[in-house]
Amino acid sequence: MPNLGKALKRLVRRVMRVRRTRRKRKIIPNEIEGLGGCVRLGTDTRIKILNDLIKSHGYERYLEIGTRTGATIAKLDCPVKHGVDPAYECSFQMTSDEFFEQLPADKHYDLVFIDGLHLEEQVDEDFKNALAHLSEGGTIAMHDCNPKSEELQRSYDDISLRKGGPWNGTVWRSFAKLRMTRKDLTTFVLDTDHGLGIIQRGEQNLFNMPPGRQLDYSLLDDYRKDLLNLLYSVRVCTLSEAGEIARNRERFWLSNCECRQVRPRESPLLTGPCLTFGESSPSAGSSVMEVSRSEVEQVLRKAEAKHLVPMVFRDDKDLRQAGGICFCSDDFCRCLLRSDKSKYAKGAFVETTECDSCASCGKCELVCCFSARKVVKGQLIVHPDACYGCGLCADVCPQDCIQMVQRT
Repeated sequence: MPNLGKALKRLVRRVMRVRRTRRKRKIIPNEIEGLGGCVRLGTDTRIKILNDLIKSHGYERYLEIGTRTGATIAKLDCPVKHGVDPAYECSFQMTSDEFFEQLPADKHYDLVFIDGLHLEEQVDEDFKNALAHLSEGGTIAMHDCNPKSEELQRSYDDISLRKGGPWNGTVWRSFAKLRMTRKDLTTFVLDTDHGLGIIQRGEQNLFNMPPGRQLDYSLLDDYRKDLLNLLYSVRVCTLSEAGEIARNRERFWLSNCECRQVRPRESPLLTGPCLTFGESSPSAGSSVMEVSRSEVEQVLRKAEAKHLVPMVFRDDKDLRQAGGICFCSDDFCRCLLRSDKSKYAKGAFVETTECDSCASCGKCELVCCFSARKVVKGQLIVHPDACYGCGLCADVCPQDCIQMVQRT
């Protein structure tokens, strides 16, 4: 039974949390039942993000380059939607070059989604033409900007592509050139759905090419976060970071996380609250209530007592800002329960342990949801590469031999 160890650790953590819940049941006044406002953990796709942009900016005209079967454009809620694809039936069944050549100069779109031929040269042309027809305050979205392996940018002539499967091509190179040359743009990539590049008129600090390097996959691999200005839809943070984020906000809304609705029987005594920021209440779910700053402090204290992992999710209106924080547990959180943890990012901090001072008591192992710590034959074994930076191990260490340091 290879999973017995992990199951036992989850059971111990559950017992610890239940005991604290029974003793401090009144700490949080909003233990709400039902579906809450957080539906973001690991679920962001290009469709959701594009719809968020349309709704939050009031966009009315949408253009999609490379519609294929129309799976994306059909699910977008925009008054005017035009698709371009030479091989599939859509609004304009022609190449993107042909489309822009016949498009009147005064014709503009609020949101342009580039998902056509995934080759650098063609993406360069599509972006140039899209920008020329972008309305004031408009956005260009570029799919496939973050290939996770060199295999995903293989040659278009590779015979394996004929069998289907994912292919990101060299789109990332087009985006990287914007990061290196265009001070008049605001650019970043959301690390979701193969990397969704977001481009708007504005300003940015350029990425400077390191000496002796060239624009190849090794550069992307070594400087991915800075080269793409990579942002994460969901990332782990420490409770101290969560408190700092909340202190800089004015209005707060609390609900139950979606995971409690999905697995109510498996976690009946756990709250898993979702804290959202904003001037108006989250649109999803009915069990949402506005809370005060002092109640937010109570949420943070209860999360600490229950050893919940804070996860920051993005703002639907400003994709560069934090929209809220979910407090998660591997008893019920979909992200923490899955073996593939690529749906969310590691935090800004990582643990460092003074092993000489460690008593190998195992308390840090019990609260770690990422299998980064394990006591073997009375000795603590630490795997720093597996640390996601939640800081729970440092919070429970009786020897104070664990510190959280900036991740490099």
